[in-house]
Amino acid sequence: MFSPETLIRLHLTERLGARSVRVLEREFGTEARLWAASGEALARLIGPARSRAVREAAKTDGREEEALAKRHGIHLLPFSDPTY
Repeated sequence: MFSPETLIRLHLTERLGARSVRVLEREFGTEARLWAASGEALARLIGPARSRAVREAAKTDGREEEALAKRHGIHLLPFSDPTY
């Protein structure tokens, strides 16, 4: 399961929607495996443009967005949460 910070990074990534994020989470399971995946492995799953976008997302930091949500009392709920 991806951490909230990884989910934020992915959802803020241009060209990457909820369906692609679910595919990535189902295939890789953890952010460590996702960020370690080759561009070719990503491209086979979500196409070359989205693969490049994920590789760029790996260089970003979602902690600031996560902190902003918390400051505003927003509870981030991932798809994998049973209460979703």
